[in-house]
Amino acid sequence: MATNEEVTEYCKELFEEVSAEFPSYADGATPEQVFTDHALQLLAEAGETENYRVCYDEKQGKRGTDHKINAYSLYENYETLDLFIHNLRSFRRCPNHSQS
Repeated sequence: MATNEEVTEYCKELFEEVSAEFPSYADGATPEQVFTDHALQLLAEAGETENYRVCYDEKQGKRGTDHKINAYSLYENYETLDLFIHNLRSFRRCPNHSQS
């Protein structure tokens, strides 16, 4: 199992990689879309997903967010649909060493 220091270091490196990629994306890409694409590339390389598409849909209701989708993956057999959702705000706050 990774130590807290290893997780903190990985988080910082990941944030730096995503930040470096942001300028190379087409106009209109948000940091959330760039992060989503980067994370899904890692998952695809690890064989955890395939045929993913970065998209964005969020509906705000009276009680807050009703739904949010950052990407999806539809497998070739059309029997499996994966939805990917994340909170970029929490990504920006890497865990610090004092947390357990």
